[in-house]
Amino acid sequence: MKAFISLTAFLTILFFLDPTVLYANDSTASTWDKDKTWDNFTGFSWRNDVRPFVEVGYGYITPDRKNFEGDFQKTGSGDIRLGYSRVKAFRDYVVDLDEHFAFGNRISTDLGKKLDEPGHLTAEIIRFGFGNRLGYGYEFNNVRILPYSEMTFSLAKMTTERPQNLSPLDINILERYERAYRWSHGVSGGIRFELFESVSLLA
Repeated sequence: MKAFISLTAFLTILFFLDPTVLYANDSTASTWDKDKTWDNFTGFSWRNDVRPFVEVGYGYITPDRKNFEGDFQKTGSGDIRLGYSRVKAFRDYVVDLDEHFAFGNRISTDLGKKLDEPGHLTAEIIRFGFGNRLGYGYEFNNVRILPYSEMTFSLAKMTTERPQNLSPLDINILERYERAYRWSHGVSGGIRFELFESVSLLA
């Protein structure tokens, strides 16, 4: 868990820092220039159409895999994403969405209601990585509707509690996934509803 937190924090720093912008301190300046912006002082270069964001998600899922004969218990899923978002005008009421983020995710029965399902496999998955979200949507006054597609790359590690009735095929599959971090990628899509540029809901 400590490694998970540390690596997630490291990825977050990489996404927020802008290496092309350096703050130069003029040694000859004797007074503070009141016209200097906060961006220049901190070394960050946020354009007017770029803003940082924090996103928290929670839900229920049932892990599955092709050719796996056993059944998984339904589990809870919680994740947090930190990154920056850019929404700019494209044409008339159409806007262009571009987001980059680092994320951490945990899938576990500890995050959901524990069900008594004899013979079902219990799994815990920890993931961390980075991703990009793109899309075009519509803006009406203070409301935006943004269909999007999303791609992520992550490191994931799975541990399980196995029932005694697992088949040899299932055991062989689990042995390939457990006890090691593995690279994975994901592609998904959805719709984002945004209000006043500060509150949004993803579906």
